[in-house]
Amino acid sequence: CGFKINPPPESPGYGITGTGGYIHLYDNEILNKGTGIYLDGGTEPIVRYNQVYDCLNDGIMINNTADNMRVSGNTVMQCGRGLYIYSAATNIQVTGNVFQQCTNGVYLDAKVDLFSENDIRACLGYGLQLQNNNADVKILTGLVEPHFMAGASGGPKSICPGLAGQAVTYGFHSAAMLEHP
Repeated sequence: CGFKINPPPESPGYGITGTGGYIHLYDNEILNKGTGIYLDGGTEPIVRYNQVYDCLNDGIMINNTADNMRVSGNTVMQCGRGLYIYSAATNIQVTGNVFQQCTNGVYLDAKVDLFSENDIRACLGYGLQLQNNNADVKILTGLVEPHFMAGASGGPKSICPGLAGQAVTYGFHSAAMLEHP
């Protein structure tokens, strides 16, 4: 693609609308719309490297049943909601996007297989909301910091908490271990 859409603020419709077929949207700039990008249906839709600013409702809205959906590398700023995905599809990947200064960040009512390296900041409401209880998204929070014995502390403990019993945990944190790591 590669469109620049900057209508007067009084025209609040859609910047780009796509339905059915192979929908691949790349390198577009959309400003001052009701919804920046709206997709409904399609085969393996890709929304990548778009810039969407100042949209009243959604920066990117996807109401889709197509498998293998990709949303990556987009910048969405100052929209009502940065990203909204409602889908029964499989293999949805949302990676490397920036959602900044939106009223709400990302709303997922879908089973998302990969949600990674997205920068969601300065939203007035929620940053990320998961609506579908069947979603396989796992969100890990916590601190990874230098550890004088292990090199790093934190990360793996988020993935496998409780893997070691009390005796093993106390053994690795004992005075004897501290003296001779």
